[in-house]
Amino acid sequence: MSRFTKTCIVLFFLLFSLLPTWFEIAESEKLDKFRAFELVHNYYTDYNFYLSRIREGYEGAWSAVERYTSEPHSGSFIQIFYVYLGQAARMIPEDGFAIPAAYHTARIVAGALLLFAIGWWANVTFSISLFAVLAMLFAITASTWPIYVPLGETWRLGGYMPWWTVMDSLQRITFVPHIVLGQAMILFLLVAGASKETVKRKGNWVILGFITATLTILFPPGYVFIAVAFAMMGIIDLWFSWNGFTNKKTRIQTFINTLGSRACIASIGLPFLAWYFSLFNQIPWSRLVQFDTIYQMPFTYIEYAKALGPIFPLGMIGLLFALWKKEQRMLPAMTWTIAWIAVFVIFRYVPQQNPFRFSEIAPHIPLAILAIYALEQIYLFLFALRTRAKKNAVILRSLSHAVTFFIMTLYFLVLAFGLGSMYSSWLWQRDFADMKVRAGWPILPMNNYIVYPSRGFMNAIDFIKTQLPKDSVIFSDMTAGNYIPAYAGKNVFVGHDNTVNKEEKYDRMQAFFRGYLSSNEAYQLIRTYGVTHVFVGPQEIGIVGYRDPKTTYPFLRQIYSSSDIQIYEVNQPL
Repeated sequence: MSRFTKTCIVLFFLLFSLLPTWFEIAESEKLDKFRAFELVHNYYTDYNFYLSRIREGYEGAWSAVERYTSEPHSGSFIQIFYVYLGQAARMIPEDGFAIPAAYHTARIVAGALLLFAIGWWANVTFSISLFAVLAMLFAITASTWPIYVPLGETWRLGGYMPWWTVMDSLQRITFVPHIVLGQAMILFLLVAGASKETVKRKGNWVILGFITATLTILFPPGYVFIAVAFAMMGIIDLWFSWNGFTNKKTRIQTFINTLGSRACIASIGLPFLAWYFSLFNQIPWSRLVQFDTIYQMPFTYIEYAKALGPIFPLGMIGLLFALWKKEQRMLPAMTWTIAWIAVFVIFRYVPQQNPFRFSEIAPHIPLAILAIYALEQIYLFLFALRTRAKKNAVILRSLSHAVTFFIMTLYFLVLAFGLGSMYSSWLWQRDFADMKVRAGWPILPMNNYIVYPSRGFMNAIDFIKTQLPKDSVIFSDMTAGNYIPAYAGKNVFVGHDNTVNKEEKYDRMQAFFRGYLSSNEAYQLIRTYGVTHVFVGPQEIGIVGYRDPKTTYPFLRQIYSSSDIQIYEVNQPL
């Protein structure tokens, strides 16, 4: 595959994945004047979470703190990637543009890097250009088994597990930046680690070790996967060479040499992983483990296999071919696939980490490589069969042509289904953006109601950003609590799943706004958590009703008021 072909493929799919983003920007001109436009990516609660980290860097921080909780704590390097994005965005003076632009630029750059990495791997794996192109296309377009969805007078393609965005072949191209960047690092480490010539040079250990350490900080599950994959790689490599051993000593020495270099590279990430584990025992970072323990993602392995689509059985066929033939060039793809299955099995029994997190390591990429390897082997076998057949072996040649036609048609259909799913994904996202622009209710995004926030709401948050002290802690319901760290840079009582004791705090917040607490109980609650201000907007009014909170809690003093927003300062009780 030529560099020009690879670049064209990258640009096409990169621009295709951004089509929903451009459409939403274009449609924003139709937005009602009382709505404020924001270019949300994926889901608003997590998008705002990443913006809050970028804002920390934009405001000068070099370590991350959790603004979605009010407990005092020190900064750390957890999600530090986004903090440094904010530092890079400081060259742009307007924070309202710079912070979202940093996020979207990062996902575009990371997506392009991953696509180029896939093309590079396809090139070094397949000497025949056609197979390299097909491998790249299969890896990009691999999607769920298609489901026919009637839609009025037309129809579209649906699929399995549409709620998990990382399974969507179009959206995953420019998905959450640190995940996509982590996938590119995993690809490079496995391909480079499979090359004995690369890993035996000690100078390369520095580069590969640095990438491993960066991956550990950026995407910890990715490092855990790499550690398992390197162990699997050593075992497979040893097995491939087993017949060449003449004595026990040689076997042991070869095993040590095979694992040694990779173990050195992988071990560089261990201190960072140990540091992570120490942080996970401290507030607020312990919530990250607690959340995965409490909220297990609802999926079945059968459904997951269906969501992986045709690439899964085809890739497994390729895996069996490669293992049978002991194909050294398939070592990265075999390792990736086997290690992916292994971590799903292992972490089924580790409650601190949901095994489904490892669906984010992009298993469709090695499965696509293996699927095309299977096609290559079948093609080469049939080609050899045809060329060796005698002139009177008409039946054999005809059978070979028929099988070739069937296999090529099958692969063409898989590719067509992948492209069709991507196109249908674009249509679904276009409709979603269109409905979001035209939505008149509710005023704010709440739970699964996805709308643009009101301008009055955003004006109140701007007041919090510009007029309240930096160490302010805001008490509100979930939506305001989710937006304030991202757009005002202040801490909140509750606002995200990362909030420490979120479930308990949410109940206390509800009791406060419903007036179930006495004035003394309410004051003790908000003082215990360092609350300085109370935000009463459309979501909170839905709890409070039309009762003025300061009549129930006289220690509140109103400092901001608009048609649908009130902000109160907490004073000493009378």
